[in-house]
Amino acid sequence: MPAVTLTPAGPFSLASGIRFLEGFGPASHHHPADGMLRLAFPADDGVPVVAAGVRQAVRADGGTGTVRAEFTVHPGTPNRAKTATAEAAAERDVRAQLAGILSLDVDATGFPGLATDPVVAGLVADHPGLRPVCFHSPCEAAAWAIIGHLFSTG
Repeated sequence: MPAVTLTPAGPFSLASGIRFLEGFGPASHHHPADGMLRLAFPADDGVPVVAAGVRQAVRADGGTGTVRAEFTVHPGTPNRAKTATAEAAAERDVRAQLAGILSLDVDATGFPGLATDPVVAGLVADHPGLRPVCFHSPCEAAAWAIIGHLFSTG
């Protein structure tokens, strides 16, 4: 199974991200308590669907560990050729899309310096390493905004 590795710049906790999803109504994320985040999303080009299992390594010093995602690309076109070039492009695209979904496309090394503000310090203490788990695309975010509004006014 192909895999990609992401190295967070700054604090990041996949466990905090999983807890975030558990409390986010539209996601209704319930998972086994195994520390793995399971995601499925259409690729940015809209053709294949990606299924990924994401884990974060635990460092002995308590620092931010690397994130590894094993993934499968389910092609939208049954006869799409699997060439080395296509597989390398899929790996690059999945890495970039997962980084965006997990907010790992942002350098957060300066974030701990904001904890001098008492409100920010309290939030950082309550949610260590939390970065929002984002929608996989702007279209998905817009769809949930509409769906959420319909449920809240119903």
